[in-house]
Amino acid sequence: MYRKIVKKIKGSKTGYFWARILHFRKDEDFREYVRGFQGPDVLMIKHFGLLYPEDFVYYIDIHDMVGFFAMMQFTLEYLSYAEKFHFIPVINWKGVYAEKELVNNTDNVFEYYYCPVSEISKKDVPNCKNVIFSCHGQRLAFSVEGSENLTYKGREEIYLKYGVLYKKYCKLNEKTQDYIDENRNMILGGKKTLGVHIRGTDFKQGYNVHPVRIVPGDFVEPIKKVMGKCGYEQIFLATDSLEAITLFQKEFGDRLVFYQDVQRSDGNIGVQYSEGKRKNHHYLLGLEVLRDVYTLSACDSLVSGLSNVSSAARYIKAANGFEYREVVTLDHGLNVK
Repeated sequence: MYRKIVKKIKGSKTGYFWARILHFRKDEDFREYVRGFQGPDVLMIKHFGLLYPEDFVYYIDIHDMVGFFAMMQFTLEYLSYAEKFHFIPVINWKGVYAEKELVNNTDNVFEYYYCPVSEISKKDVPNCKNVIFSCHGQRLAFSVEGSENLTYKGREEIYLKYGVLYKKYCKLNEKTQDYIDENRNMILGGKKTLGVHIRGTDFKQGYNVHPVRIVPGDFVEPIKKVMGKCGYEQIFLATDSLEAITLFQKEFGDRLVFYQDVQRSDGNIGVQYSEGKRKNHHYLLGLEVLRDVYTLSACDSLVSGLSNVSSAARYIKAANGFEYREVVTLDHGLNVK
């Protein structure tokens, strides 16, 4: 009877799986091994096909419903992990910027804007010999290396580190590069410019462990102070807040420049979650925030709160081999609930 039960269990993959779990549940080596999965220390390698048999393909698949430069930060952290172990990265983004139809001949949101990061394409992955799928624990393994979190408390060496990764892997495709160059040159016009970033909309909700919102009015005096001592000719404002635009137009008049075709709101829902009637609305949302960041990175100094956008401006500037003359960061701490 016992042998029949054992044979029946072994004949069922599910039954045999749970039987082995029960059998080894108190074995500490087994428990440690299980705890390692979905972390940085134990990797599962899938053997799908015969392509690239000498390489380990690292498939960075990001589909979090977050903003553009949150996805970029996740990507850079995964790329840091890939660099450590000499994996070949393949990046695929989905999320809030994805369109139902192809954009620039791809359904990969990353490649809406950037060139592929390796010769191995997303379509190749199901036929590769050795494939490792990214998971949350891996991106945290080398993302901070003892420092505070990059997004909200990054140190200068962290921006430099991410600048190196960004320069190596994140090359704008020709269409995106031309669009950004044309717009950036037009709005900055070769003038000495102070870049300002103000985060509004969903920051009003006070998300846990996100920065405490800084109202637009709190930026006015720090900006005037920097403008007065450095002799800037204009202010470039990147913001999702209509309130900030209205206030700054009143305070700074024709010294203020900003992109007028950007989705903005006075509500408390992030513009990345908005729906619009224009064609490829979600793609354009990504393109517009990318343009804002590249324009901020071309400014001479930066005044901002804590955000993914202001962090990105700093590491992209570092990627191009430059640094700001002055950085003023308004910091009211993080929300703790």
